[in-house]
Amino acid sequence: LFGVATGGVVLLALVVAAAGSVGIIGGSEPAFTTAHWLAILSTPTLWLSLAYSALIAMASLLPSVLLALLIVLAAGERLRRAPLGALLYLPLAFPGVVAALVAVQVLGGAGWLSRIAHTAGVLAAPEEFPALVQDRIGVGIVITHMLMVTPFFVLLIDRLSTLERLDALAALGRSLGATSAQVLWSIRLPILLRGLTPVCTVYGAALLASFEVPLLIGAQHPAMIAVEIDRHLHPLDLSTQGQGYAMACVHVMLLTGIWWRLSRPAARR
Repeated sequence: LFGVATGGVVLLALVVAAAGSVGIIGGSEPAFTTAHWLAILSTPTLWLSLAYSALIAMASLLPSVLLALLIVLAAGERLRRAPLGALLYLPLAFPGVVAALVAVQVLGGAGWLSRIAHTAGVLAAPEEFPALVQDRIGVGIVITHMLMVTPFFVLLIDRLSTLERLDALAALGRSLGATSAQVLWSIRLPILLRGLTPVCTVYGAALLASFEVPLLIGAQHPAMIAVEIDRHLHPLDLSTQGQGYAMACVHVMLLTGIWWRLSRPAARR
């Protein structure tokens, strides 16, 4: 049942995307054609969107994991006590749409930060605040993703520390003469990174496919792959809809490859 519910949905999405990409479904006049594939493979739109999505995903994931590690190492037992332990769950309750709307209110040109900077005399006008929303670099997307992802990794790392009994292993290492730096680099970090790697891969794939936050606060160009697919699937001119299906087909195959690569070590174990 689990295989059907997961792999079956992916297979269905791939079949629908493949059928649409060759004109069997969708479009103004459904008919078999390879023009849509030739169009997306011969223009840089697909590859630019995929590269941009990968960069945004990595720029969101890696700092979030690093920040979560620093928070866990600095806070220690306080993470399991109120109020800090309860506050970590608050960002996890925000859907992507709500997080994007909050980002607009805080990071936008007329948002809270720009007005606070203007009131404090740092800026002559709120419009001088640097563009963090709908900027081509994607700073607003990265910040919003980090605020959503970091609390999750803080809770995960803290849970891994408990399950792997890192405090006891660290105490054992110090009793054998290891320094604090050796305990960190030779005991804590290797064990945590081994446990984090599968989760980081899954979360990276999820960030690669993120839609709501890039749609609401991302720039028009370049766009992340999910937003670019949506633009091609819902155009006024239905003749370009097949290009969206072709992009979706590539995207689904890419995510399937990531899942397959991740599942192979688990299968060997």
